This record gives sequence, C-alpha cells and structure tokens, in this order.
Amino acid sequence: MDIQLGIVGKDFSILITDDQVVNSILTIKHDADKIYELSEKVIMSVSGEAGDTDQFCEYIVGNSKLYGIRNGIDLTPDATAKFTRGELASALRSRNPYQVNLLISGFDIVKNQPSLYRIDYLASISKVPFAAHGYGAFFSYSIFDKMYKENLTESEALDILAACLIELNKRLIIRHSSYTIKIVDKSGLRTLDPALIMQRIALQDLDFDPLVPLTDSKVIFSKPLNSRYNSPIVTQTYLCFMILFSILAQYSEEKPKYVLGVDEAGRGPVLDSKQVTEKIREDKFMLLQQENVRKDSGWAAHVLSPQEISQGMLKKNKYNLNTLAHDTTISIIQSLIKQGHEISHIYIDTVGPPESYTRKLQPLFPGTKITVAKKADSLYPIVSAASIIAKVIRDEVLKNWKFLETPSRDISLSYGSGYPSDPKTVSWLHSNIDKVFGYPSIVRFSWATCQKLLETNAYKVDFHDEGGDVHDKKLTVAQKRKLASFHNNAFSFKPKKPDTSSPQSLFLTKNRINLFPPIKDH
Repeated sequence: MDIQLGIVGKDFSILITDDQVVNSILTIKHDADKIYELSEKVIMSVSGEAGDTDQFCEYIVGNSKLYGIRNGIDLTPDATAKFTRGELASALRSRNPYQVNLLISGFDIVKNQPSLYRIDYLASISKVPFAAHGYGAFFSYSIFDKMYKENLTESEALDILAACLIELNKRLIIRHSSYTIKIVDKSGLRTLDPALIMQRIALQDLDFDPLVPLTDSKVIFSKPLNSRYNSPIVTQTYLCFMILFSILAQYSEEKPKYVLGVDEAGRGPVLDSKQVTEKIREDKFMLLQQENVRKDSGWAAHVLSPQEISQGMLKKNKYNLNTLAHDTTISIIQSLIKQGHEISHIYIDTVGPPESYTRKLQPLFPGTKITVAKKADSLYPIVSAASIIAKVIRDEVLKNWKFLETPSRDISLSYGSGYPSDPKTVSWLHSNIDKVFGYPSIVRFSWATCQKLLETNAYKVDFHDEGGDVHDKKLTVAQKRKLASFHNNAFSFKPKKPDTSSPQSLFLTKNRINLFPPIKDH
C-alpha cells in the first residue's frame, strides 16, 4: 500500500510518502523513511518490494555521494535522474531486475529552478510538474489535473497534496495516518512537520473545494468513528462576515446519550483573539480530529452565506440576526436527532437573552436538559470545543474565498479577518467599494458597518414605490373578477384603469406600462 506523491512549485519541489512498510496483510514498520537524501539538493522516494527498495536505494545513495566526494561537486537533479534510470535499465537486462518505482526531486543551482522526475520499474523516465507512484497513482492524477497551476506557493502545493491524500483515504480500504514530507529549494533540504499536511487533511475532509464560490448555506457533519449511525458529510461552502454554528457531541459512558455544545463564529469582533491565537486554535482543532478523541465524539457545522443573511435582514418583514441564529441552532440539533443521536444535555452560548432563548428551545426538545448561558465557551469545555471548531473553519474558508465578481473587478485579497476590529478589514472596506454596486458578495449588506460606509461613500439611490405591492392591497368590489368570468369573456375583456392612488415610477409612465391587480379565483 505504498504512496508516493511529488509536486513542483515556483522555487521548490516536494516529495511525500507514507511511513508504513507492509508485507501481504502485515504491517512491518510504522515509521519508515522512504525518502532518501542523494545530495544537499536532490532527494529520491521509492516504493516496491522491501528488499529491492533497500538494496537499490543504498546503491544509488552511495554512488551519488561518492561522485560528490571525488569531484567536489554534486550531481544535478537531471544528471542524478539519468544515472539512476541507467542503473535500473542495466539491472532490468540482467537476471536480477529491481522491482522499484522512483520519484527524484531537486533544485538545480545552475538553472536556478526545481525539477521532478518519474522513473518506473521498466526504467522509463519523464520530467513532470507532478507525479505519483504506488496506490497513490490510482486517484491522485485527477486531483493534480484539477488543482495544479504554474508557480505554486508552498501552501498551495500542500493543499493539493492534502486533497490527494483525502481522496486516497476515501477510496482505499487502508487509511494511512502518518507521512514523511520533504522539500528541496535553493537553500537545501528541509523536512516538514507532518502536522502541516494532517491539518489540511482534517479541514479539507469536509469536501472543501476552493474553486466554487459561496452562494448558499450548507450543513457539515463529522460523525463519531464508533457511531452506528451514518452522518453524511455535505459539501462545504465559503463564507465571510457570516455565522458558523458548530456542535461538538461528546459521548457519555454512564448514559448512552450525547452531550452537545453549541457556539457560533462570525457575528462580532474577536475579543478573545489575544487569549487564543489562530495558531493555538488550529492546534486545538487538530487535537479534536485525533482518532482517540473522535472515537466517541463528532461535530456538525452550519454555514450561512452573506447573501442569505442579507436577504433575510433587508426584506420587508425583517428576519433579524438573533432569530436567524436561533433557527439555525434548532435546525442543526434537529438534524442530529433525526440521524438517531440521543441527546441528554445541550449547552449553548447565548444569542440574545438566555432566559427567552431557553423558553424557545425547551418545548422543541422535551426530555433534554438545556443550559443557555452568556460566555458559555469559557464556562463549559464542550462549548469551548465547539467554539474552536467554528472559528477554525471560518478562518480556513475565508482564506480561500472565491469571488463571484472576478475577473470583471479588480478586488484586493488583503481583507483580513472580516471583523470591524481588524485594521486590514477596515482598510479593505474603504478601498474596495463600488459607488454604484457597493461591495462584492463577500460582504453582508445588512452589516451596520457596511451600511454606514455605503451611505457616506456610495451614490444614493432612490427607489420609487411602483404602485406598491398589489398582493398586499385589498381590492375593491369593482376590481374583483372571478376566474370563470374571465374565461367566458376572454376576448371581450377590457382591463380597467389601474388604481392611481399610489404614484407610478417615471419609467413605467414613459413606457405606457400600467400595473394591474392579480386576478383571483373565488
């Protein structure tokens, strides 16, 4: 079950392999380093039969270093790849060929560029921007084709590799849990912390797709590993200046029921950012994804788009933010119950007065104890965990926001955290306003900060009442007409003049367009 992946970025190349050595159904080692250092700026990964991989790689490593000692200069990545391919071809023509597949990666100091070579056991060689060997080759190339672009940054390259590993974990029976990651650039060889890739796997495991913009809200589930119920994982969307609800369900051994913690992120300023930094939140999020924690716990998140929030808050019958928060919480708890999860206690960080919120929830969930409190994230550990999950997911999707307006508008990507307390966000709001259309879809137009800036920095638009909403008006007896009567006199029907008590817009008047009440069937 070997996995080898390689990718080339702007000024670096990365190799990643799994750490397991397997023979038939047995795992022999869990900490094997399958990436060999051939020189200061050239590395090689290998997969194949255990004996062949050790013997052939030791031979290539020894000869590569011997060349450097004799000549005072190391082989370039290109020369190393061709030498390795030649030795593999010679063995192939002998009675003892090597059953090995190789990736050779390095940085050429003469050409000042990285490179990656793919060599298989038949001694064929090709220079490529990305490559895979072993079981990693089964499903990785479609991910590479979709996400790869020239001049990748290190972070973008790791995101692509994480997406490949997620696909492999979904498709293959055996799920690898540890990897070795090495990167080569003009400074030399570095071994990256596996947490960099594991964190991306945990976040992207929500079907996160940075190529799709946010237009709607979605619900995400991450079920307990030992749960007998199937909690589906639904596609995640992208958000900014919005609300994210996260519920962490912790299993109680005393009672076969779950305890829930509920919190949100994205409503107001991050007042606790000095106490819990982004790095600490990400580390704690990774702890919550470990198998020993997920064994008896899971979480769900509901993502609301800026458009959905604004549409509700700006319509005639205003759907205020507190009510939206309450309904979202109710919806996500009900979805967990429908999946078969029994809940004994729900802890919620309040939105609005705790007392009225409790009175609203209790009749909906009879038999379940409900605790609604201010600052619940600092009082109850289960809510603290939910808070961490909400903030980390929000931060991650905000970093990968896909604008609907580009490339028609030149929009800066330096928008910060999205909170009014962030100087970057304030600066971005001032410099990215359109005097006619306002802000891009990333901004919630019902946001008070946004409304104030639009009032002072955008053109004022006067919307005339075009006769009002005829559906909301009571029709006079003369205006009422039965549907049956309309059918009987369809060709002789003459519409009456509309009610002119409400002024029509100049556009309708100039174009001789009249508004008529709807015909009702009595």
